[in-house]
This record gives sequence, structure tokens and C-alpha cells, in this order.
Amino acid sequence: MGTSAVLVFSDDLVIPTGTGLTLNNMELRFEADAKIIIQRGARLTANNSTLTSLDCPGARWPGIRVEGNSADLTQSTTEQGKLFLTNSIVEHAEVGVWRARQVDIATPAGGSFGGRVLALGSTFRTCID
Repeated sequence: MGTSAVLVFSDDLVIPTGTGLTLNNMELRFEADAKIIIQRGARLTANNSTLTSLDCPGARWPGIRVEGNSADLTQSTTEQGKLFLTNSIVEHAEVGVWRARQVDIATPAGGSFGGRVLALGSTFRTCID
């Protein structure tokens, strides 16, 4: 896709259980209702990439949801979603990263807390939370 591909999402980008997605030198722009959902046992890796709102300033996107299993005290790879950011930017989101499954705008699903997040040399900016 080249060295600076731009993708626009009007619906959620869902990384399903058992799969992984790697972004290199990408810009992902999200409409106001579109978010990233990393399900349990899935992985999203972003290297030198930007995850942002399509219409900002003026409209924010919901951000990233990393789903987990609250009962999994070992943080196993099959029970936790994983987000790895290296030299990347998450910006103009309502919530940069929420480590739970979302039921509605302010309510996480019970038992879905967890998820693993590692951000190296990365920036979260102009996010509300």
C-alpha cells in the first residue's frame, strides 16, 4: 500500500478473536461513530501510524476498545486483546484506549476488563480521556 496509505472508516474496525493486524506507516481516519475493537485473543500492532478522527477539529471518534477477560489473572494471550503501538499517534478520540468491551457510551460489559496495551514512543493527544 505504499509508505503513507490513508484509510477511512465509517463503521467499526473489528479485529476478531484469533487474528492479528499490523499497520506500518498508515493513517486511519474514523467517522464519529466508528471505533477500533480488538476482541479477546486478537492483536493490533501499529508502527509509525496515526489513528485519528476524519472530521476533527469538530468531531471526535470513539477511540480504541481492547477487550479482555477479567477472570484471567495470568493475562493469557487467548483471553486478552492486545494493542501494540510503536512511534504512533492516537488523537482526537473520546477515549484514547478503553480496556473493556463497551455496552454503551459510558458502560463497560461486566467481565470484559483486561486487555494488554504497550505503547513505545507513541503519543495520545487531544483525547478527552
